[in-house]
Amino acid sequence: MILGIETSSLLCSIAWYENDRILLEYNVERDQVHSTILADLFNKGLNYLKRSVIDISLAAIATGPGSYTGLRIGMSFIKGLCYGSNIPVIGISNFNVLALQSCNNESSFITLINANKGRFYYAKFESKAEEFNEKGILEIEELNQLAKKDTRIIIDYYTEINKNNDPWQNFAWIIKGRFNASYLCQTADHRFGKYGADDINNLEPMYLQAFAGIL
Repeated sequence: MILGIETSSLLCSIAWYENDRILLEYNVERDQVHSTILADLFNKGLNYLKRSVIDISLAAIATGPGSYTGLRIGMSFIKGLCYGSNIPVIGISNFNVLALQSCNNESSFITLINANKGRFYYAKFESKAEEFNEKGILEIEELNQLAKKDTRIIIDYYTEINKNNDPWQNFAWIIKGRFNASYLCQTADHRFGKYGADDINNLEPMYLQAFAGIL
């Protein structure tokens, strides 16, 4: 059974995944509650499933980029859990979570995450099955540098855009993706079989700027 935890944005999400299906998922969208509800949701879920910590064979945690405070909350929780129970863990970037939601397996695309103040985190993918080959942060005025006739964009769900306005009208298509923990579990299931677990001692959030704000 795989446990997934996402706390990098407004959404606090926790899911349990087994045998290619989601057993249970909680999604709470409220400001500044992650630290107070995460442990409760975890215990509530295990009780509902009639499972225990020893049933968790792998844990997946969102590494961002995203909220500095939110990322630290999720990372601290998962490290404490996995250290204490000897559970292997995998860190999954939010870029990879968005990439999983691409509607085309082969074509290249770009994932975008709102970094606030007119900036965006970005990562370029050659295909849905590959790792991103470039990442960074751009001002909104610089997004046109990414735009080509066939450029495909997957952007985080919470970002408001107008597809008729520049620079969004310059992209081939734009879809919105979510950071739900269920996507983390699916990605972790694939990555664990291919790469194995991460070193928990070296697992850290992905910060592409000094401070990404609070929840």
